[in-house]
Amino acid sequence: MLIISVGVTDGWWGQKPEFGAATSVTVLEGETAKLPCIVLHLNDRAVTWLRRRDLHILTAGQHTYSADQRFQVVHTEGSNEWTLVVRYAQPRDAGVYECQVNTDPKLSRPVLLQVTDPNPELSVTKGKVFVANNTASTKDGDLRVEIQGPRELYIEEGSSLTLTCLVTTSREPSTVVYWYHNTNLIDYNSPRGGVNLKIDRGRGETTTRLVVSAVGQGDSGMYSCVPPGSHPATVRVHVQKGDHEAAIQQSGVSGASSGSSLLLLPCLSSLLLFLFVYSPHLFLLPKHSYVLLLSCALCLAPSLLLCFCYCWCFCCCSVAVFLCCLSSLALRVPLLSALPRSPSLRQAAESTVSPRARSSTPLQLHAHCLEFPKC
Repeated sequence: MLIISVGVTDGWWGQKPEFGAATSVTVLEGETAKLPCIVLHLNDRAVTWLRRRDLHILTAGQHTYSADQRFQVVHTEGSNEWTLVVRYAQPRDAGVYECQVNTDPKLSRPVLLQVTDPNPELSVTKGKVFVANNTASTKDGDLRVEIQGPRELYIEEGSSLTLTCLVTTSREPSTVVYWYHNTNLIDYNSPRGGVNLKIDRGRGETTTRLVVSAVGQGDSGMYSCVPPGSHPATVRVHVQKGDHEAAIQQSGVSGASSGSSLLLLPCLSSLLLFLFVYSPHLFLLPKHSYVLLLSCALCLAPSLLLCFCYCWCFCCCSVAVFLCCLSSLALRVPLLSALPRSPSLRQAAESTVSPRARSSTPLQLHAHCLEFPKC
């Protein structure tokens, strides 16, 4: 190991700190980066790690001063190494970091971190990529990603969510698998807590299990399993409220459905009533002559009156019933207009109506017309 003497002495400490050689670290996106810092003759001085681009202090001694919990300093008591660990390295983490010693003036050693894109050139062999079971090919062989289970998953609020992603490949199994919630990389050390990842590696396959405890509404959304060099496998998770509230929602949906059925019932009933009152003899006595049919056509006015009275009882569908009446009337008019209009035929038709029917009120006349034998 090359030791560079900085050449600074500091009063009563009597020893001058010395750094190891400057270095750079290159990692793939998503992997853990370890930035080394070796300090000799540190004595009681403190080592600080900071990020140069914004001069943000990440660690001081063995304490972390960053809200991003991916950063951590590792130091073994009695050793000269102060290693800055960056878990799940992202492209935004790339840059220069400084390892400082609080001398006067301060001493520092820069360390360059480079984060590279892990994705090789891809050739997608499946027509549609949006599936929870996707196959893509790389230059190193075929890679298959699959989230086991249905594409949409419904889970009750407060329960535990477990998603299993199986990555199979003809080459060495992937050592890194990323999980995303919507577009955000899942932080397993987030303040939320209760998020764990289990990885099992076998020959040609890697199985990762994402466990989210005590799910809430904020855990709903799209979950993606993304190994390096592949398109994601996805599953959509719906977090539903408890049984009681879900039952209320189901009841609301059923009530709306029942309301629609009740709205449709009077319309159909009115239409059937109209056809029955308007055309009883066409259905029951199809062999009657035009003369007999014309006699019952005299019931047209009371039939319409009764139909409109029925429609007003169901005011919510009165317009629909009125249209039904008009359409039926439109079909009737050509038939009646086609009948012979000679006086002798009219007299013959009137003669079929009894004197009691001629002197009856409209409603009584309607009842008389429903007496099929007299028609």
